[in-house]
This record gives sequence, structure tokens and C-alpha cells, in this order.
Amino acid sequence: MIYTTQNMVRCLLFHSSKPLDFWAEALNTACYILNRIPSNAVNGKIPWELWTGKELDKRDYSILRVFGCQAWAMTDETKKLGARAEECVFLGYPEGIKGYRLWSLKDKRVIVTRDVIFHEDAFPFKNQNCADPSTASFAYCLHFGERQTRDVTENNTEVQRDVCE
Repeated sequence: MIYTTQNMVRCLLFHSSKPLDFWAEALNTACYILNRIPSNAVNGKIPWELWTGKELDKRDYSILRVFGCQAWAMTDETKKLGARAEECVFLGYPEGIKGYRLWSLKDKRVIVTRDVIFHEDAFPFKNQNCADPSTASFAYCLHFGERQTRDVTENNTEVQRDVCE
């Protein structure tokens, strides 16, 4: 289970291009997701249902968002022409509270709120090269179980090399 969790954390960080400083947030999100999907370790049952004794409703999956995507948190700004939303990055799900954990890009702090608009195809950290690109295909292979190859030249001979090596 540790291997699965570690690979999921690696994939979350790489896909969102978040700095490695956010590894703990990626770990919390990975655990949240893994506890809500069927697992072979418990005969195809959902770990969260076994732990709580409650059945997961399909609506519970509607709150899932893309890790590291752009999020706009609504503010309580009272100024007439002031900003009504603050740009943030989605971090995960708070424990015991309905809402989302967001990283405020302006204030450099964590915000927990329910009033959020997500742009799941935009990643604020993508412009910065934060993740190691050499681990991308490795993490992809481990996560999706696919083998990828690339053409390389060794001793003036072109051969196919497994990307996951």
C-alpha cells in the first residue's frame, strides 16, 4: 500500500507541476482518493465504507477535483469595486469539514472554503519547472501499468529502450 500511495503522490505532484514542498498535501489527497475507491486488499470493497460502516453515495464523488488546478475562492470583500475572488491552487480536502483546501497565491497560506470556482484544465505552477521531468514517464508507467519505449542510439546502433528502466 505504501508503494501505491507513493506512486500516486509522485503522479499528483508531477501532473500539477507543484514544488516538492507540497508533498504532504499530495499525500493527504492521495489517501483521500485511495480510501474512496474499491481496493483488491479488501475484496473489491471501499475502505472508507468498511471503516465508517456507512455507504458512499455517488454524490460523494462529485466533490473530487484535479489536484493542483486553478481555483478561485470567493472573498468577503466589501469594497464596491474590489475583487470578489482570490486566485488559489487546489490542495485537497479538509478533514471533518465540507469544503476544499486551497493555497492562496497572493497571501501564501492555506485557505479552507466551500465557495470555490475551479478551472481544472489550468495549473498555476505549470509555468515554473518544479517537478523533475525525468520521473514523468517512470511515474506514468508505474501508475498506469503501461510500457513505453523510446528510440536511443547506443554505439551507433538505434535500439528501443524501455522508458521505465
